[in-house]
Amino acid sequence: MLDFIKKIMNRSKTSDDDSELLSGLNKHVSQINTEQHKKTLEEKTKNNLSIAEKIKKEKEEERERRKEEEEKSFNEIMEKSLKKKYVHVISTATNQKQESAICFSQGDSSRANEILVRYLKTKQGRDDKQAWFMLMDSYQISNQALAFEQLSSLYADLFKISPPAWEPFHVKKNHGTSGRNVLVLEGSPSNLSTHKTKDMIAAVKELKRSRFDFSRMILERTEEEVGGLYKLVDLMVKIKKLQFPILLMGETELVNCAIHGIKKKNYPGKLEWLLVLECLQWRGEERVFEELALLYAEHFDESPPGYEKWAVLAEKPKDEMQEIGDLDLPKIIDLPHIEKTIENIKMHQHQDKKEIKLDWSQVERMTYDAATYFASFLDKNSKDNQKIIMYKPHEIMMVLWETTGIFSQVKIQSKKSSRN
Repeated sequence: MLDFIKKIMNRSKTSDDDSELLSGLNKHVSQINTEQHKKTLEEKTKNNLSIAEKIKKEKEEERERRKEEEEKSFNEIMEKSLKKKYVHVISTATNQKQESAICFSQGDSSRANEILVRYLKTKQGRDDKQAWFMLMDSYQISNQALAFEQLSSLYADLFKISPPAWEPFHVKKNHGTSGRNVLVLEGSPSNLSTHKTKDMIAAVKELKRSRFDFSRMILERTEEEVGGLYKLVDLMVKIKKLQFPILLMGETELVNCAIHGIKKKNYPGKLEWLLVLECLQWRGEERVFEELALLYAEHFDESPPGYEKWAVLAEKPKDEMQEIGDLDLPKIIDLPHIEKTIENIKMHQHQDKKEIKLDWSQVERMTYDAATYFASFLDKNSKDNQKIIMYKPHEIMMVLWETTGIFSQVKIQSKKSSRN
């Protein structure tokens, strides 16, 4: 019995030792497994990040590739479209001179010259002075003096008369500031930008004159309009301080409406009142200015601006031919430029000018689209009692105008007397 109990006790002790050992082994294995798991997770995370970066890079490369393909496709479509349009435009020409003029208008002066040279080699072309003048003007525009001299010599030998003189295209001193010293208010003054006011002040300092046209201004008297009126009045005050001549247009109705409203006790807003006072100041109407200034002080309970004799700056409108001298045409006239020119022509038409003169002496090229647009405007807006004078266009331009229908609707003062 005792031996049996000892065996049981010894077995129990052995079991305890095994259990302790087993527990230690389990802990050790668990620790190893944890470290390995951690290491595996780190490697897996690292691999996942590497894969993610690779995928991201591949996606970026794919996007760039697609973008390049889209741009290439777009450029190809645009090129085909332009070629198609170019071919269509050329097809409207009825002779080689018109074809050359259209090529020139599209910026292809090399082809334009080739067509003229080829035409001059024919008997018909050899006797056509206008074709000679076209090629000479093309050489002048591109500053090819030697080619011009050689062509002039051939012209003199053939026609036994002096050729036109070399007239290089010069950039005018104030070129680039044209139109910037003019403010034509279309609709509400809320559309007046700070950039325009700053640019106009800079242009007036350079050109030493300005022009304000209120004939198409509409006062809506809304909250949005207050900011625009403030800019307008502030601009007028700053222009006044420069003390250069000012041409006022369309302000009479504005002034009369304000005076009529005040008499009826339908008072204008403060800024509108100040605008009217500024117009009266520029026009030198001291008595009316003082009357309105007194009413301004009573109505708003604040001091109005005072009348200054030195600030009578408005020029009297001229009855003779009005030249758009403040709007020098750019070297290349495209649709946006011709739209601006048309707006200025409309402004002068509203003033019932007998003649409107546009100086083309420095214009090198007019696009075909701009020419057809201008022809359409002239067709719809021509007036029997008004003439639009095109001053000194070059010969290629005149052929383009013949092609598009401008020539018959305007009066031309050509570049050289030998062409008249």
